[in-house]
Formats: sequence, C-alpha cells, structure tokens
Amino acid sequence: MLSSPFIIQNNVMDLFNQITPHTTILTPNRRLSANLAKQFHTMQKNENKSVWQTPDILPLPSWIQRLWHTYSLKNITSLPRVLNSNQEQVIWEMILQQSKASDYLLQLSKTAEQAKSAFNILKQWQVDFTDPRLLLTEDSRTFLEWATQFENYCQEKNWMDSSCLTSLLIEKIKNNEISCTNEILLVGFTEISPLLQTLLDTYKNQVTHYEFSSRAESVCLTSLATTELEIRAMAKWAKALLEDTENSQKVKIGCIIPNLESNREQVNRIFHETFDVPNLFNISAGMSLSRHPIIHAALKLLSLSNEQIPFETISHLLLSPFLVKAESEILQRANLEVKLRKLNINMISLTQLMNLLTESHCTTLCNHLQQAISLHLQHNKLLISEWVKLIMQQLSILGWPGERSLNTIEYQVVQRWLELLNEYSVFDTILSPQTYQQALQHLTRLVGKTIFQPQTKDSPIQILGMLEAADIEFDYSWIMGLDDTVWPPQANPNPFIPMPLQKTLKMPHASAERELIYCEKLLQQLQRNTTRVIFSYAQHNEERELQPSPLLSHLSRLTADQLPQASLITPIQLLYQMRSLEIIQDDEAPSCSHNMKITGGASVLKHQAACPFKAFAQVRLLAKPFETMSTGFREADRGNIVHTALECIWKTLKNSENLKSYLDNELKQLIQDCAKEAIDKEAKAKNYSARYLDLECKRLEKLLWNWLEIEKQRPEFSVISHEETQEIMLGNLTLALRIDRIDEIPGVGKLIIDYKTGKNYKIDHWFSDRPDEPQLPLYCLTDVDHTVGIAFAQINPNKYAFKGISQHNIEIEGIRQSETPWNQQIIEWRTTLEQVGNQFLQGKAEVNPKNITICNHCHLQPLCRIYERPTTA
Repeated sequence: MLSSPFIIQNNVMDLFNQITPHTTILTPNRRLSANLAKQFHTMQKNENKSVWQTPDILPLPSWIQRLWHTYSLKNITSLPRVLNSNQEQVIWEMILQQSKASDYLLQLSKTAEQAKSAFNILKQWQVDFTDPRLLLTEDSRTFLEWATQFENYCQEKNWMDSSCLTSLLIEKIKNNEISCTNEILLVGFTEISPLLQTLLDTYKNQVTHYEFSSRAESVCLTSLATTELEIRAMAKWAKALLEDTENSQKVKIGCIIPNLESNREQVNRIFHETFDVPNLFNISAGMSLSRHPIIHAALKLLSLSNEQIPFETISHLLLSPFLVKAESEILQRANLEVKLRKLNINMISLTQLMNLLTESHCTTLCNHLQQAISLHLQHNKLLISEWVKLIMQQLSILGWPGERSLNTIEYQVVQRWLELLNEYSVFDTILSPQTYQQALQHLTRLVGKTIFQPQTKDSPIQILGMLEAADIEFDYSWIMGLDDTVWPPQANPNPFIPMPLQKTLKMPHASAERELIYCEKLLQQLQRNTTRVIFSYAQHNEERELQPSPLLSHLSRLTADQLPQASLITPIQLLYQMRSLEIIQDDEAPSCSHNMKITGGASVLKHQAACPFKAFAQVRLLAKPFETMSTGFREADRGNIVHTALECIWKTLKNSENLKSYLDNELKQLIQDCAKEAIDKEAKAKNYSARYLDLECKRLEKLLWNWLEIEKQRPEFSVISHEETQEIMLGNLTLALRIDRIDEIPGVGKLIIDYKTGKNYKIDHWFSDRPDEPQLPLYCLTDVDHTVGIAFAQINPNKYAFKGISQHNIEIEGIRQSETPWNQQIIEWRTTLEQVGNQFLQGKAEVNPKNITICNHCHLQPLCRIYERPTTA
C-alpha cells in the first residue's frame, strides 16, 4: 500500500539535486541508506566541493526511533519504556509458558515468534482485536488470549512495543506535540503497511515516493545445470567483467541471490575459489553471532555445569584456541581428546572431566575451569545484569578469547559480543531474578538471533539478497535462483490469523496472488536500477527438473557459453602449475633394531602383506585415524563383548559334554549372566542408559544361544584355552599373540578357533604370497606338533558357521580337510609369513597395495599420496 505521490527521476543524482537541508530521505533498510549517502558524498567530491552538508538519509525504523527520542527529551516524565524485539520475544515466551496450551507446544520459542509476528501484523494492518473475524479458528482464539495478556502486562509495567509506538507517534503528531516540518522522500519501498502509511499521512503533502526511470539496456535469461554451477558461473562472470573494465574500482556489479542467508557458506567458498583478491567482493548477508567460532567457544564454556557433558562440548573445549594456555597445553589436551574417542565416551560428568584433565597433565585448564564454574555455583538466582558481570568474570578466568592476537573479524565479533552483553543487562526490567541456567538460556537464544556482518572495505562486487538490492544502482546485475519453485515463493500465512482475514487485507505472505504481485514489483525495481541484467535458474534440484519462473518467461534466452566467463585457476591448480618436482624413490625405511619393541601382533603381518607402507605408517609411525564416535557400542566393542561372553561361558561349561547336559533354562541363565557381565565390562564409565544396555543384552543373548546350538552339533571336545597370550618367533621378528580359543579333540589334537562377528571372512584369505588374513596360519605355527586344524567361528545374525581346514576330516561342518599335506602346508605358511615379517624388519615400506580396493578403506592416502603417483595417473 503506497498512497504517497509518485515522482519518476532519471537517476539518483537528479534526486540529490532537489533535496534541501529540510529534506529527509527514508529507505526500507540500512544498506540502501548507506549506499545513497555514499553516492551523495561521491557526487560532492566529483563537483570539487571541499565542504557540504550531510544529507538526512536513514531507514524508516530509525526515523521512527528518532521521532520518539526527540519527543522523549521534551517529555521526560511518565513515558513508557519502548521494548526492543528481543525483549518482546522474552515476554511472549513467558506468556506462552504460563498458558494452558504450553503442554501441547513442541517448540515454545518458535511458537512465541509466530505469535509475536501475528500481533505485529495485526497492529500494522490496523485490525482491532475485537474484530469478530479473529474468532474464526481455535488457534486465533487462543492467540487473542495471549495478545490480551501481552497488552495488559505491558500496560501494567508501563511498557510499549514497536507497533504501539507508531500509533502513539501518530497521535502526538495529530495533537501537534511533535512537529513535522521536514519534507519526506521515500526511496526503494515496494510496499508500506497501513499503520506506517497512516503515520506518513500525518505529514500531509510533505511525503513523496520516488522511483527511478529504467536504466536497463539489456535483460536476458539463462540457465545452468545445478545451483552450484549457477553460483560458479555468476562468480566467473563478475570476474570477467572486472578484467575487461579499465577502472575496476568504479564499475558496480550486483550478484543477487534469494535466500542468501541459507546459501552464504557455499557462495563464500565459491567466490573465494574464483577471486585471488578477496576484497573484490563483499557478501552482505551476515550470519548468526553464535556461528562465529570465537562466540561458539564462549557459549560452550559457559554451558559447563555439574550435569553430564556431551563429548562434542568436551572436544571443542580441549581443541579450542580461545582458552587459557591453549598453545602451551595443546599436546596434552589433544591426547586427552584422542583418549576419549578411543574409549567412545559420549557423556561425562564434570567431576570425571576434572580427574581426566589432571591425569592428562592439563593442570592449567583444570584449575581455571574449577575457578570459573565455582563462581555461578555459589548463587541460586540473580538479576540478569548480575549474571552478565559474573559471565564476564568466568570468561576472563578461562582466558577467553585466547592467547594469540585476534584478526580483524574476530576483533569485531568480540566487540559485538560485548555490546550484546550490555543490551542483555537491561533485561532486568522484564525478567525477575533467574537461575544461571535460565539466564544462560536467554543469552544463548539472544546470541543465536543476532545477525552480525563484519565491516569490510568497499568492493566493486556486491553479493546481496533480493530485498537489499532493491533501488541500489549497478552497472551489471545477475539475479540467480529464480526457478518456478522459488519465485514467486509459496504463500506462508501466519497460523494465528484466520486465512480469510489475511487474504482480504492482503497481509504479507497471505496468498499466492499477493506473492505474485509483490514479486513483480520487486523484479521491476531490480531492472530499473541496472544497465545490463541477467536472470538465471538451475535446471535441476537433485533429481527434480526445474523450469524458469513464469515472471521471466517473456525474456530472451542466452546460453551459458554466450556469457562472459573468466578463466578460473584455483589456488591448488596454480600451485600445481608452478611445481618444480624432484622425484626421489624413497621406499626403504630404517631397518628395525634388535631391541625395538614391535606391537600389533598378527596385524603387523596383515598390514605388510596388504601394503608395505601401511605397515610402516601404522606400526612404526603410529599414524592412526581418529576413532569415530558412536552413540552406542561400536562394531569393535560388540566384537569384544562376544569374546568376553564366550570366554565366561566356556570357563563354566569347559567341554561339549557339559554343554549338551545343560537344560535349556539352565543354559539360558548362564548365557544371561555371562552376557550381562560382558556388557557391563564394556559399558564401564560410558554412561549408557539402562534401557539401551538391556536391549543390547537381549540381542547378545539371542546371538550366543544360536551359536551354542551350532556348537552342540560338534563331536566331543574340550575348551582348554581362552584368550591365551603367547609369543612367537618368526625369523628375527617376535610377535605377541592373543588366541581366542583352543579346543582339544580327544585322540585327534588341537583346533584353534578365532571368533569373527563380521561376514566377509574366507578361507582363501589364508593362501597367497601376501595373505589377507595371516592371523590363524600364524596361530597354527605356535604348536605345529599338536595343532590339527584352524577355523573362523563366524557368529553373525545372518550366518552362524565354522570356516576352516584341518589335517584330516574332524567331522565339523564347515571345516574341510586340507588338500595340501598338512606338514607341507605348515612349511608354506611359515615360509610366507617369515618372508613378510623379514620385509617389515628390513624397512620395506613402498606404496604398493596388493590391490587398489585396499585403498578404499585406508586413511593413509594423504600421507602416501597414491593417487598422485605417475603410474596411477
């Protein structure tokens, strides 16, 4: 709704030539105000002026605040306090929390935002709360109850929200209590709400809406396959324009992106890859203050309490550079983080954390944490301003924001954080004394909603959202992302205002028709202020085929090849092109000394056979990946549990005769006891819930029962060894082994069994010059005179079976007689394994995987750089 007179100007300079010292220019946002002010100052400089009066240019909300402050200075007594948006949000949340409907609200904060928005829209569209149309739905009737409570609460406390402030100003202007002498020029407005229009109408004939005549010389439409390619094409287009322009600092290029906030990181990454000099472009969309690492670290530190702390918080704490002695204790803290990963501890108490810090020699961090946390534990409830002082003390004790010097952006972020804490202090006026957790919760929400954009130098390329770009002049503009699913956007009416009312009054986002009209106006604004305009859309979104917005169907088409596109060389490609390589064949590591301790058991031979470099890196360099955290037991943990449970079972059963003599209920009880013992051992100090452990126990009991049914089918045997540790000399290599189980078959000999809970284990993996699974052949060499067979015991829900070979038929399904004479097979295994072991001892460490599939699951690729080898190119 725009009822002010319209004037069409050729350009913004014509507008500046008409303003006087009594002219106020109002814009819909700060960016346009700043842009107009900058253009005005440039115009004065170009006219060789040394002194000029700064024009009165400001956003409409700031003008309203100025009117109020001017009036307030003359009328100090009995004036209500004007609430800011964050204070209003807190009050709405308090009202909803105390209402009967709070039990049914899944996201109270989000619902409060919707209610606050509905209240503001109804005020802006001048709908009286007694309007019977507001009683049409149950949601709107509930909202009316909340709105009445909000108004009563504000009246009781002598507070006033922003929409009521506008109404009050209208009243004061009509009563001549506020003078309105300045001429008002509106620039860049697509629409104005009825309430704001009423305010402007009080200035009678002093308000004019300005539009600029179209500058567009060419407008075209193009498309790219995906959104990422669309952004890349836009970046290369902008770079090409700068390269073709003699004075690149004077050209103005607009890269306009709907929903820029959600795409900011992708846009930032692609533009940085495209431009060698980052200050050639500026992204207008800020991001939440809480997403800046230095603020995220502060919030994590403040959230520490006596409750269980998740691993993610502890990891962030240990590796953060924004803490006391982060540089000097970095190794100790990193080692502790690795230890927690290895143990898979997802939750930990504060007391446990302090003990671990002490054990890991992170004494400085431990002491400072204790001091900081003890500060808020001394208090129950305090005013917000008192909590703010305490929070600043806590962060100071913890050494935040760190030892190193802050860069420019970090410094600005910290300054905004300090300003926000000062703003938060005034919440004393609306909140009663709070607990520490309540105060921190309010602060965290406040920080999360605060959008911050660090100040940067002026750049020829401006990356903006749709609304920010309206009425900003550019020489070239590219507006992307305008497919038929995005533009016009789908209607998104407020759930607390009945739909008929929203459509009748044409409230924001009320209907598809209103969105269409609004988007048409916005596109016209974008075209008016640019000489050459490109619109674009992505042809595909994942598997969905997209079409251009119907608002663009009349435009002439260009293919992507017809657009200016700068050649792009990424920094990585540039480094590669400048390479000067010296190739050194370095496949030999220092040989192992006689007193060198080799750990890893059979895995040493397994890695050496798979790839010599892998054995060298993992065994001798200890180059191991970070353990992946899991919310429950990892696969390796479950394997350990099965081993422990079976060891417990066979210590009781001892032999097959006892197994078969047990009644079903007796065997089930034994399985239950051993399963619980194994799970309790593995779950120690990991804080898993009792319900989760109970489910794991039931799963394990079923697994063990099914496996013992397989064992019952075997001929007579006795279990003579469980998890036995032995040493074996393999040439000059000494390895420590841990054999899962050894059975004695009467009158036959020993059968060595290795438990496997996976599925992909084959006997064929034992036979080659580079065996995939050398473990059981190696175990066999520990007692060649008495061992008659080796076997995997596959204990998997999808397959329960023995897989092995033996000297002769031992009548166990899945264990076949060796085709090669047993003594000869033993000699072949010994020869093969000694050869592999000697290669390891001699330092053979070439990058030579047995097959390339080994590399698919190997973490050493950045170290061995196998895909950079000329033979694999």
